Amino acid sequence: MPSHHRARRLIFTTLALTGSLLTTSCSSSESAAEAFAKGQTAINEQAWRTAVIELKNALAATEPQLDTASAARARALLGQALMRLGNAVGAEQELTRAQQAGAAFTDYQPWLAQAWLQTDKLDQIVALTIPADLAAPIAAELLAIQATAEFLRGHAADADAKIAAARGRDPQGIFPQLAQARMLLARADTDGARTLAQQVLTQKADSLDALSLLGDIERTANQLAAAEAAYSQALTKLPTLAQVRLNRTLIRIQLRQFDAAREDIAALRDQLDKNPQVDYAEGVLFYAEKNYTQAIEKFDIVLGSNPDFTPALFFLGASHLAEGQIELARLNLQRFVAARPDDVNGLRLLSTAALQGGDAVEAERVARELLKQSPDDTVALDLLANALASQGKTAESLDYLRQVKNQAPDSAQASARLGTVLLAQGDTEAGLRELKTALQQEPTLAGAAEQLIAGYLRSKKPQQALAEAVAWTQREPTSARAQVILGAVYAAQRQWTEATAAYQQALKLDASDLSAINGLTLIALENKDVARAQQILRDGLIARPDHPGLLIALAKLAIINKDNQQALQLLQQAVDKNPDALEAKLYLAAYYLQQNALDKVNELIAPLLKAQPKQAAILELAAEAALTGNDFAAARAHLESLRQQRPKDARVLTALARAEAGVGNITAAKVQLQAAIEVNPKFAPALAAQARLALADTNPAAANEPLNAAAAVLGENHPDILLMTAQQAQRQGRPDTAIAAFKKALDVSNIKTNFDQDDKQWYLVEQLVLGFMRLGDKATALRAGQALEQFQPDSARVQTLLGLLYLNNTKMPEAERAFNQALTIEPGAIAATSGLATLALYAKNPQLAQAQYEKSLALHPGHAALLSGLASVALAQNDKVSAKQYLETAVERNPQQLEPALQLAAFHLQQNEPQAALSVLLPRSDMQANNRIFLGLLAQAHAVARDFTAAYNTLEQLAKLMPNDAKVWLAQADTLLNLNRIDQAESALQQAIKLNADAAPALLMRARIALARRDVKGLKTSLAELKRLPAAETKVVANDIGLLEAKLAELTGDWQAAIVHYKTLLEQSPNAINVMRLSYAQTQAKQITASETTLQDWLDIHPQDSAVRFTLGQHYLVNQRESDAIEQFTLGLANDTNNAVALNNLAWLLRERQPQKALEYARMAHKQAPQLLEVKDTLSIVLMLQDQLDEARQLNRDVLQMQPENLNFLFHRAQILQAAGDTRAAISTLEQILTQSAKAEFAERDAAKGLLARLKTNGN
Repeated sequence: MPSHHRARRLIFTTLALTGSLLTTSCSSSESAAEAFAKGQTAINEQAWRTAVIELKNALAATEPQLDTASAARARALLGQALMRLGNAVGAEQELTRAQQAGAAFTDYQPWLAQAWLQTDKLDQIVALTIPADLAAPIAAELLAIQATAEFLRGHAADADAKIAAARGRDPQGIFPQLAQARMLLARADTDGARTLAQQVLTQKADSLDALSLLGDIERTANQLAAAEAAYSQALTKLPTLAQVRLNRTLIRIQLRQFDAAREDIAALRDQLDKNPQVDYAEGVLFYAEKNYTQAIEKFDIVLGSNPDFTPALFFLGASHLAEGQIELARLNLQRFVAARPDDVNGLRLLSTAALQGGDAVEAERVARELLKQSPDDTVALDLLANALASQGKTAESLDYLRQVKNQAPDSAQASARLGTVLLAQGDTEAGLRELKTALQQEPTLAGAAEQLIAGYLRSKKPQQALAEAVAWTQREPTSARAQVILGAVYAAQRQWTEATAAYQQALKLDASDLSAINGLTLIALENKDVARAQQILRDGLIARPDHPGLLIALAKLAIINKDNQQALQLLQQAVDKNPDALEAKLYLAAYYLQQNALDKVNELIAPLLKAQPKQAAILELAAEAALTGNDFAAARAHLESLRQQRPKDARVLTALARAEAGVGNITAAKVQLQAAIEVNPKFAPALAAQARLALADTNPAAANEPLNAAAAVLGENHPDILLMTAQQAQRQGRPDTAIAAFKKALDVSNIKTNFDQDDKQWYLVEQLVLGFMRLGDKATALRAGQALEQFQPDSARVQTLLGLLYLNNTKMPEAERAFNQALTIEPGAIAATSGLATLALYAKNPQLAQAQYEKSLALHPGHAALLSGLASVALAQNDKVSAKQYLETAVERNPQQLEPALQLAAFHLQQNEPQAALSVLLPRSDMQANNRIFLGLLAQAHAVARDFTAAYNTLEQLAKLMPNDAKVWLAQADTLLNLNRIDQAESALQQAIKLNADAAPALLMRARIALARRDVKGLKTSLAELKRLPAAETKVVANDIGLLEAKLAELTGDWQAAIVHYKTLLEQSPNAINVMRLSYAQTQAKQITASETTLQDWLDIHPQDSAVRFTLGQHYLVNQRESDAIEQFTLGLANDTNNAVALNNLAWLLRERQPQKALEYARMAHKQAPQLLEVKDTLSIVLMLQDQLDEARQLNRDVLQMQPENLNFLFHRAQILQAAGDTRAAISTLEQILTQSAKAEFAERDAAKGLLARLKTNGN
């Protein structure tokens, strides 16, 4: 039994037409009686619209009005007319009014029941009581309507019983027969339904309901011509049957009677004005005529008024798919399938859209869902096979293609597809056999001959390929494609004259054939005739104006001619003239990527990714751009998405390994490379990358096996192998062997390329040369660079590298010459600009350095490296404001790059602004979970912000990535020590020592642990060991040693010695922390004036230093100089408005002097640090002094709940209780305080005694 909604869709085949019917009443001079009479006449003549107008006029008339009986009948007739026009809602309203006005049962009830049926009021229909004495035909009609309602409710047995009762009351009645026919139709019994409809027409040949139903039956049975005839017969009798005309329109479109359908639509427009169903029909017509743009417009209008109208969703998705708007197609088809999950056509189209959008995984999923519903569906099998083949699952794909072939052995298309995949899998003979079979079955099958010829060429059978190509041109002499393939076969055998003739013949047949144009272009290029190639492409643009492929090809030739400006203009033209052409945007983005203009690349790629997030070509380019910009996290995300679509693509896996290595996840990089090699054991890029990764291992021997494996595939004299051999020799301390291998690599013909355009080769060469630098062998590094210059003197990259090598060897004039030479070759070259700027800084000429950077920045607006360089120049001039602005601009202009963000965060940390650093880092933390550099900086920022828990958690994450890095374990020990987890800190230290941590940092940590344990002996021992280390090792930690000596003096109570050590520290490292340490030691030594002087001297030079100013304020507060304290706290807050301690102190000091200001400060402090009990306590007292006692008491309760024994908080409780008039409770609290303070120090004991005495005196 079908569901309620499914049955309703079968019984009422389209939506009710409820558009503007132009049936409103109009003013008239005729009387109510005249209008009523005209209305009745119109009803008899079936002029329903006229009837509605006249009957409304009759009911609206006031002088004279219709009598009660006539008015009731007029209402009933108006309802009948509205039902005939398809306005069930309006009809129900009028018929209900007729019932209430006392109309005859037979005038309103049959029509009202029909209205209820169309408005889904099924319970009201079933509950209707049919009078026993009602005339048989009307009783039978009502019983038939009740049967339909029961059927729609899912009560089949009750429906059948009602039909039997109806036919019992009126055996020849039309209504029962039609109702039964509709139910049979809903049960898919078209033969039974047709018999009943024809039986009714035998009784009453002009029955519009029977003719309309017959049309619906034939339509369901796919007898389109018969359906069209039935609908036409009904419309001949009554042309205003809008629903019937709409149904006929859709049938005529299916019959491809487009002009007749257009006539129906015009008639519907005249009758219904604006109506979404007419828009839908017109949209279907446009779709059938392949006018997809206008079809999309119409379906959008339909869905605007009814977003859930699934047929429009289906056709809208299909139209977008036909227009190549894949993501929009998928969006609408997904909505359609969600609403109609069993619809086979929807699933087919959705799978097709996913496949065309490059999402083979989703295409496979939908195709499998389709096969669950229709296991033998050859279209579904074919879609699944294609989806699997796209993922490299050719074996499984073949299984399904064979199923298709078995189910349709005479299908030429099935044979062709099977043959194509067999060829792709390497089964050449079987593939060629299937393709031959396809051509025998259908000689002109599109693509079959082409695949057969390609198969012959791949299997090195050029003569058979040529024979098939010639045969094709003979079978189809007017086929341009056949001539193109013939030309390609000749070209494959380097028979240029014959190939040219074939391509030219193709262009005679079709001047716009792109393959022929491209073939002739390639022949011209083969003959080194670039000018001829350009002319061919320009001629092609005459036949294909602004074609993106031709413009792109011309751009490539412009690049060959080193005319980058023309290339850019052509690519931009391709994009501007073809805004929907993905290829043009991708090529333009690729051009910008080649120019390293990453901001332009991202500008183009970002909207493409948003619109088509799973399109493979977009993901590839986005990943490449991210890798180029060192945004390895973003690259990994793109490549992961690509890997899901192509899990067996060695190229994708190798790129993903590079991204994993970039974020510091070396283990994952190795896994991806191994996966790539398993997919293709001879995939050279993966083997080379595996060897390079092994070369980075701390153990030189680890690279031997991967390097040998790569050499076995690439050959010992391959440049990559030679360069890595040189690097291995370099690591093993054999510089002469390394240089010899390096020179040999440069002499190998395969590497003779332009380093300025070959990123991969340049990276290898650069890393080898810089490797000597990392090993401290400056002279050999310079020899390697000079050899490189001899090999390729006109490379901007080579000259820049040479300049850096000269700079490192302090050969400044030579460095300047090399950098200038690089800029001559490539104006604005960023690395060369940085080199010249560095030379200017060496020469103490920051103005020149700034000019160099700004000149290059004008050519590369927003470039991160240039903005970073300008920040460095600003810092060299102590212009921290400008430095910050440059770094912030670098981040803003390059949001996808990580490096600018890291530099900005590092700057904030240098300025002791940890919260600012965290605001830069934390939003990026999810994407950088495996980036070692990022995590190290994040841990440092947390530590400087004193959030040691977060710092430790970050370091734990880092330790998982770098378990053998002693520095990470030392940082963990430091963080644990700050968390007072001393035993764990010691364990972390021991782990660092096992990993050969440098002696000085390890001893320093041991000393700090001893200090934390207040272990004087241990601290002295560690300091003694530190002092015995060579000076070179202790130089870096000299200040730390001095600090530990000062702390040892504090620990032993020798404050004079502590003062001496802190003064030395302050001289060596003048900063605010050392100032405050010295001041504290002086205070402890009772040198109050000296302590104040130390702080004031620093502030005289650094008046903006809020931390020191707050310390001076605290100094005044402790020494009861409250006015001075107020002044210092106020000055400090001008620069640090959110310092909770200073705000709290000011609130306390001003609580009686300026109570309103005190309350403002107290609330600000509470907002900044609501967890601090002292802040809550201050706020409670300030509130008490302003008689805000309820809030004061609540805050006091909060602090005492946390620290019930705190005597200060208890004293303040007593004060609040006294202010609230609760003397007895105040006295009790004070007595408790005095009892407890007898054994503990309490500064306000005397004040508590005094208050208690006063309260007792007043109480007595």
